Amino acid sequence: MLQVAFGQSKYYSDSLSQNVRRGIRQKLRRGEYPGHAPIGYINNLKTKNIEPDRIRSKIIKKAFEEFSQGMHTLESLRKRLSFWGVVSRNETMLSKSSVKKILTNPVYTAVIARSGELYTGSFAPIVSKATFEAVQEVLDERSRPRKSKVSHNFPFTGLLRSENAACLLPLNLPRVMAESTDIIDVQKSWVNVSSRT
Repeated sequence: MLQVAFGQSKYYSDSLSQNVRRGIRQKLRRGEYPGHAPIGYINNLKTKNIEPDRIRSKIIKKAFEEFSQGMHTLESLRKRLSFWGVVSRNETMLSKSSVKKILTNPVYTAVIARSGELYTGSFAPIVSKATFEAVQEVLDERSRPRKSKVSHNFPFTGLLRSENAACLLPLNLPRVMAESTDIIDVQKSWVNVSSRT
């Protein structure tokens, strides 16, 4: 009897989950934004969609334009947005990751990205696609990894083999430690090697 009750509650939970997902997919196909509006937009309860906020949308547009021209880093844009009054929900300054999320979110061009798919929004864009693409180029340019000038030259790397010679001994000790150590003790599967200096 208890299994039947659990089975019914599981079925109810699963069907409710499927209905919610179906409703969100239909909302996305109609171009309506599901969920809480991002910064710069407000939820309109009559149309069940989002629309640009009169003040914050202009601030977000200005932030996109200034960042695309290379006037700001993420840190300086964060401070600038705080100065203009754009803060988080708990009234603190936005984090750098939040600012980057704003700058990389295509919803500001009236495109909704969900589950790897793009949907055309039925709401007004705040930023033009050209400005958005310019911001993405600036972010990509700044996020390139820098090459390190320091090379890690560890002694004995690749010189020692295991007992059965199946693989090389990954000996990554700094030079100072290796010179001061008399015996290099390795795990059970490796040979103990004594250094003769």
